[in-house]
Amino acid sequence: MNVTRPCLQYHINLCSAPCCNLVSQEKYNEYVKKLCNIFEGKSYEIIKTLKEKMKEASENLQFEKAAMYRDEINAVKSVQQRQNIVSKEGDFDVIGMARTENYAAFEIFYIRYGRMVGKENFNISGTEDERDESIIAAFLKNFYSSDNINIPKEIIISKIPEDFELIKKWLSGIRHNDVSLIVPERGFKRKLKEMAIVNATKYLSDKKIQWEHQKMREQGALIKLKEILKLPKIPERIECFDISHNQGSETTGSMVVFVNGRPEKKAYRKFKLKTTQGKPDDFKSMAEVMERRYNDKKIGRNPDLIVLDGGKGQLNAAVPLIRNSGIEATVIGLAKRMEEIYLENQTEPIVIDRHDEVLHLLQFVRDESHRFVINYHRQWISKRNRESILDHIEGIGPVRRKNLWAAFRTLDDMKKASVEELQKVKGINKKVAENIYNFFRMKKDEKQQILYNSKKD
Repeated sequence: MNVTRPCLQYHINLCSAPCCNLVSQEKYNEYVKKLCNIFEGKSYEIIKTLKEKMKEASENLQFEKAAMYRDEINAVKSVQQRQNIVSKEGDFDVIGMARTENYAAFEIFYIRYGRMVGKENFNISGTEDERDESIIAAFLKNFYSSDNINIPKEIIISKIPEDFELIKKWLSGIRHNDVSLIVPERGFKRKLKEMAIVNATKYLSDKKIQWEHQKMREQGALIKLKEILKLPKIPERIECFDISHNQGSETTGSMVVFVNGRPEKKAYRKFKLKTTQGKPDDFKSMAEVMERRYNDKKIGRNPDLIVLDGGKGQLNAAVPLIRNSGIEATVIGLAKRMEEIYLENQTEPIVIDRHDEVLHLLQFVRDESHRFVINYHRQWISKRNRESILDHIEGIGPVRRKNLWAAFRTLDDMKKASVEELQKVKGINKKVAENIYNFFRMKKDEKQQILYNSKKD
């Protein structure tokens, strides 16, 4: 970092100013290790060391330093008090599970050195056809596969999972030591298991209330959207489209799908456009996306509402192609500037109150489409930047490319070279030299088309 002086936190002794290199790497790592040890419950040794330093400072009449150590001891003890003691010793995780309808919830207690140093909640959906044992097995595999998770030597669970022995062996392999999976039936560990189950049940109950409230809001917005747009039915499936390009280059399109007001990400689609590479034309680009989407019956069932990111122009470009494909769904354009809604065969746009849930839903759909296409566009540019433009010239492989770069200092020098000069490069015959010469003298749109064809997904 280019920080030249420390902030106020350093001057009031709340920070060691690593941003200004006022603490060594070794000392900073020591601070971090101490902090990790405290949150993992390993605080007894730290307090013991701090007490020794406080006593030594006091004996040397360094009372301010002794007071600093005293404050550190009190801070560590304060953290200790918030870490409930559950046993005299032991490192283990406690996992409780609760289920309702098609959801499952988990509560995890992290016990380190006999103290509960933390807890977390998780929930998963789509479990209505699964057995408890298979859900627990899937959760264990998913949760402990993370690089950031510290696997303890013992994991307490509410039921024996499927593939019990395989999971034990897998966990032991990651930890490089034996890991036990147990379902305690007596003692304080059974009480911890039951407490985790109770907490998971409470968490799932609270989440269910949130989900129902959210579902009511989404359903209410869809019903109101049906009324505003005069749709024949509630728009259960909404498809939204957007276009992104770099001054006409790397033109891409996206389709996002919302089902019952929520993103259906597995139905998202991306399009690398063919007709507008090198020519910035949002209307023509949108028309191509419409044609490819609605002439391809494999992509999914027909939508109830089609949303375009744009105003009247995008709408006029897209509607004819949609209708020619036999799609009867209502098509609207959502213009960003005033958030106006344009409809087919309607001159004046619809303006919805900015605080209305209907507009919020449409904005969410439109913004999700924009996010998706921008991410795809960036991925394409990143891939292009990792490639050499010479890779797209017929007859050029790794060896000839290397020889060309050895012969010419810059790409501009290569572009200016004549066929005769190019032929002097080792391994470049007349035909390949002509290919190179002609490629650099193509029109921009011709070159873009070659680049597009060579990078088809």
